[in-house]
Amino acid sequence: MSDPLATAPTGIDNNEKEKMKVVTKHPWCVSSADFLQPIGAVNDDTTNNEYINTIEEHFQGKKISSLELGCAGGQIVADLINHGHDAYGLEGTPYPLELGRPAWSQYYNTRLFHCDLSKPFRLLDEQGEDYQFDLISHWEFLEHLPTDCLKYFHAKLYLHLKDEGVVLCGICPWGAFTDITQLPVGHPDRSEEKLQIYLDDVEARGHAHHQSCFFRHQWEADYFSDFFETFDYDLKGKLREDESSFNCILKKKIGEQYINLAQRYIEEYE
Repeated sequence: MSDPLATAPTGIDNNEKEKMKVVTKHPWCVSSADFLQPIGAVNDDTTNNEYINTIEEHFQGKKISSLELGCAGGQIVADLINHGHDAYGLEGTPYPLELGRPAWSQYYNTRLFHCDLSKPFRLLDEQGEDYQFDLISHWEFLEHLPTDCLKYFHAKLYLHLKDEGVVLCGICPWGAFTDITQLPVGHPDRSEEKLQIYLDDVEARGHAHHQSCFFRHQWEADYFSDFFETFDYDLKGKLREDESSFNCILKKKIGEQYINLAQRYIEEYE
């Protein structure tokens, strides 16, 4: 494979007007294992018809704007577009484009964009304002981000989500940095034997790529609760099924104080 840093790709003319503009100095997550030793980016081109049906049922047939983070091959974005939705995806590696994934060949730089979401970025609409979405989704993605960007990331998530919008996500707590002492005493996973199973899994399945290895209660207390209420995932379909992950739905907390907090986090990080 050619050196992705040698020349940045210039885009593909697919006769579609660009509706969202991505502003970043960091198109690729060059310091992460996902860039240096890619697994998901080169293998995943996931979609799921039941998941798309679930989304449409949740929004009661409304045509929605959606954003998929860590979209890999981008097929879920393409399928949502084919259903008439205003769908976009962000990916931090060049590999799906270099591999010629069909969605990237058709929608590069109009619907699918490169962006390292751990670094400063902006998503702008045609008026130059923050693009806002009915749905933001990320599946087996959040744990790949470094911990020092998580306050910033969730502040950006908050500002890009419509007040009535939702975040749908699946998150894996297991990886090289998992701290099982954070589980309640007596929890079946709080044992050295159980930890070794997952450490072996790190080697076998690439969970060493996971940099933020937190259990759901830690995510809620330390990151989600600044801006979101967390709910159990009670919808029919999921984009991905992984027995080692948990699934949840985030909804915005509404109020000027949350907007101010988000802006403060963003200013401090940028």
